[in-house]
Amino acid sequence: MSGVTDAPFRRLTAALGAGLVVSEMTASDDLVNGRPMSRLRCEATGIGPHVVQLAGCEVRWMAEGARIVTGEGAAIIDINMGCPARHVTNGESGSALMRDLDHAVSLIDATVAATPVPVIFALLLIAGFFQSLQFTATQAMTYADVEQPQMSSATSIASMSQQLSRGFGIAFVAALLNLSLAWRGGEHLGLPDFTVAFAGAALLGLLNFPFGWALRHDAAAEVSGHRPPGVV
Repeated sequence: MSGVTDAPFRRLTAALGAGLVVSEMTASDDLVNGRPMSRLRCEATGIGPHVVQLAGCEVRWMAEGARIVTGEGAAIIDINMGCPARHVTNGESGSALMRDLDHAVSLIDATVAATPVPVIFALLLIAGFFQSLQFTATQAMTYADVEQPQMSSATSIASMSQQLSRGFGIAFVAALLNLSLAWRGGEHLGLPDFTVAFAGAALLGLLNFPFGWALRHDAAAEVSGHRPPGVV
């Protein structure tokens, strides 16, 4: 709802237990034309899935607006088809879309087509696979050469190390986001900032490669079961 469900309101309702919060109604044409207030209405709050509500009656504005909010990190796009306010329905948006269901469906199709759902699905699937592979590998390497009497202490140390590394990674990425935003003189985070942050996170991960390369060839063989030829 415009003027009500702004970012502070959404954070408050989420803190009180709301499972899903939605942005203010945002006119797609104003968003595409770069109106600052429209950009502000779509800002992410950092609480759960980022949901943006778009309003409009023209296919091109809805499609381009969907591309913009998807690029800004929106996980769900809600199309307003229920607002009865006169200034909205006079523009053939909101509940006025129910007068022409075929046109409403065309807006839905354009919005869906503008969001790279297959690409997002593939990226999430690949990312999940490598995250699982990384977790399994690091767990194997962590406990491979630990004797049973030392396992309890090793578990505590490993858990603390993992938390510290995650905290450092989050702080590192947050710093990159802010540095990128300051460098380009922007007011809100955008796709270029996240590109820098992801590139930095990837580079940080690659810095571990020399340490793994220096390990013995039979490291963690007790856990993995894979031994070099000639090793019994």
